[in-house]
Amino acid sequence: MDAPNQEVSVIIHNYLVDGGYDGLFNSDEECACEINDLAPCGQMSDNCRAGYHQKCDCGDHKYHIGFTQEAQQDDK
Repeated sequence: MDAPNQEVSVIIHNYLVDGGYDGLFNSDEECACEINDLAPCGQMSDNCRAGYHQKCDCGDHKYHIGFTQEAQQDDK
């Protein structure tokens, strides 16, 4: 049976959910987006990677996303 013809954003969202990821990040552009708000800028880069929430003490952002999975935080 053929898979439904899904939009790329749906395919990426499903991949992230299935892998237990929290969102995407692009360290070259210092950019990140959460799984429920993918590409709020309107586009994804070829350099975007799947990642997990990271500790964020910088005060500039609500969250960071990176390669390693850290203990879950209550204030995501």
